[in-house]
Amino acid sequence: MEIVSPEQLEYRNHVLRKGPFEIDLVYRRLGVQEFLLRFDLTHPLVQAYRDRAVCVSTAPLGTGAQEGHVRAADGRDPDGEFPAAERKAIREHVPWTRLVAASKTTYEEPDIDLPEFISKNRERLALKPNDDYSDLHAYYGWEMGDAEWERALKQAMRAPYVAQERVDRCVRYSRS
Repeated sequence: MEIVSPEQLEYRNHVLRKGPFEIDLVYRRLGVQEFLLRFDLTHPLVQAYRDRAVCVSTAPLGTGAQEGHVRAADGRDPDGEFPAAERKAIREHVPWTRLVAASKTTYEEPDIDLPEFISKNRERLALKPNDDYSDLHAYYGWEMGDAEWERALKQAMRAPYVAQERVDRCVRYSRS
C-alpha cells in the first residue's frame, strides 16, 4: 500500500501509477467537490476509472468497499453546464444522480417531477447524503417498505441529499 496525492498520478498503457508503483485499487478520501475544483475529467484517475483499469472505493477494505460514485458536484443536473465530452463521460460512467429538491428534471429524456419520481421508484433508487463524509444516513429503497421510503424522502428534502439509481456491484479488476 502507498499513499499518493492526485497530483502524483499518471496513466499510461492502461495502468495508473505513481512512478514505478502500479495502482489498481484506490481508496478515495478526497471529496468529489474538492476534486472537481482542482482537476477535470481528463485527470489520470478519471481516465483509469473510465477504462476500468482501477476500482475506486470510498470505504476501507474489509468494510464492504463499493464502486466510487460521483454525487451532485454543485447541485446542477449533470446535463447542465458541463462541456459535451464531459456530459458524455458522465452519462456513460456515472449512475443517474440528482440533487433532491422540489423540482423538475429529466430521466431518460422526458421531464419528471423529481419528488414524485423518487416516491414511485423506490426499488431502483438510493437516497444518499450529498457529502461523502457527513453523518447523515443513506437509504436504499430496495431494502425498505413504502412508508419508510416516504419518511426517507422527507428527510432528503430537508438536507443536502441526492437520489441515485441503483448500482448492483463493485466491479473488481485485476491484471493477469
